[in-house]
Amino acid sequence: MNQLILIFSLILILGEPAEIREKSLHFKTQLSEEEVFELSFPLGIADRLPVEGRIVNLIKGAEHQLIWINESGKVTGYNLKERKVTWHFDLFSPPIGHPLIVGDILLIQDEGNNVLAFSKEGKFLWRKAFELSHSPILNFKERVIISQEDGFLVALNPQTAETIWSTMIGQKIEALIPSEKGAMAVSQGGRIYLISPDGQLLELGLLKEKILPYGLVSGDYLFLGSQDKAMICWHLKKKKKAWSIKLGGWLVNFPLTVGKNLYVATSNAVIYCLNQKSGEIQWWRSIPSRQTYRLVSAGPYLIVATINPPILAFDLTNGQIKGEFKPEGEICFSPLVDSNRLILPIYEPQSDQGFLLFLEPDIRVILSSSMPSPQKMGTEIIFSAEAIGFEKPSYEFFLQSGDRRKIVQKESARPTWTWLPLSPGDYVIGVRVKDKKKIRERTISFQIIKDKP
Repeated sequence: MNQLILIFSLILILGEPAEIREKSLHFKTQLSEEEVFELSFPLGIADRLPVEGRIVNLIKGAEHQLIWINESGKVTGYNLKERKVTWHFDLFSPPIGHPLIVGDILLIQDEGNNVLAFSKEGKFLWRKAFELSHSPILNFKERVIISQEDGFLVALNPQTAETIWSTMIGQKIEALIPSEKGAMAVSQGGRIYLISPDGQLLELGLLKEKILPYGLVSGDYLFLGSQDKAMICWHLKKKKKAWSIKLGGWLVNFPLTVGKNLYVATSNAVIYCLNQKSGEIQWWRSIPSRQTYRLVSAGPYLIVATINPPILAFDLTNGQIKGEFKPEGEICFSPLVDSNRLILPIYEPQSDQGFLLFLEPDIRVILSSSMPSPQKMGTEIIFSAEAIGFEKPSYEFFLQSGDRRKIVQKESARPTWTWLPLSPGDYVIGVRVKDKKKIRERTISFQIIKDKP
């Protein structure tokens, strides 16, 4: 999801600031009318869900469902809205590949060369054995496309496992790629095929390079990585190579396209941003580990997670680091984008305990005073505000006594206000912090007393 924007239309009220609560999935937020609320950094842990073992796959299902699989083969369904586990199933052997949602059906591959299907309620529907190749199973026109070791492509009805058609490529399939034009397959010999909904093959060209099983179609371009560390762009209409560029390592996961750019992670622990049309490197950045999970785009960010913390957020345009989050434990899968938050699976090897962290923007204001309450009349007191999660914030300070509220420092970039109280009483000192998208207020109570006789 490229845009992670959720619009809240709430009436601005006075009170305590937005705070992240450890046992809640939501913020106690105070939002202005028509405020745009989106994923931003820094992030805080809004909730921590214990799970069994190490998660090896995480996917969103139908109707608020989150599905994860651990390395032993236990599949768990969780309702995000009701915040409870709804079902689980123990696979016959450990999982491989990435699970697939076709309509309301969940499909999973296991090491026993089986494909298993489940309903959205977690009911086991069927299991069927195939001589599976390393290419993923594919969702194509509400059908399941399966690549077999012998070069056959098979299309199944996801509800019944009935074979709709089978097509012989003639060679082992190295990559099976979804696209709007049809399913794409690249054979071991480098032949590129477009597969029609009824299983007919149209050859689109021949590559000399030995390719990796990570491919992506964007518009008229097919992007592939080769074993000799090249990134290749094939023009589907012209049926020829558009460009090829050697990188510092080979592709380690599926590429990602956002706008005019192509983002890839390579085995030398580097992220590259390439121009889709020319292959020109726009920027590159080093990352913490060679083992990189799938790249994720979230608003203006490229989210990168490796087995080693932290997860990093890069500006999609220029590659500048815009934020990071460092959990305790190992990151075990790509973070999942859910509205304005990230769901991050982590694992603690010492305790063999897994967790799902629900990460939300840490947007808050801290207001402090240079001296504690109470203080005597005529004592100079400095109030300082710290804005977290704001971009170029402005500060407006106010003083309240009873029902009367007075602005004592107009909106500016200055985060401090100096007070010289001349009358005793109980006061409320507050600050209103805002940027282009957010507004928060924070108040503290303060007592001023007369000099002792």
